[in-house]
Amino acid sequence: MPTRFAQLGNLEECREFAHTALKVLAARLQANDWLAADAPTVADVACYPYVAMASDGDISTTPFPAVEQWLVRFASLRGYMPPP
Repeated sequence: MPTRFAQLGNLEECREFAHTALKVLAARLQANDWLAADAPTVADVACYPYVAMASDGDISTTPFPAVEQWLVRFASLRGYMPPP
């Protein structure tokens, strides 16, 4: 199955992809505190910076409360360092 990517320079299409990704994350996080296990894993570490910095791309996480709660949980981890 071919993978479809946003067209280079098409910001609206990129935002649509971001909202799709946030919907997938939200669905997982509605029933789980973390993405892959009962505790944070490399999956959370890998995804966190992209989601935490979504507002830099004018993408709001507000419509996804489970994602926002996950961001708060992640930021409360011992040794947490915020993205630059």
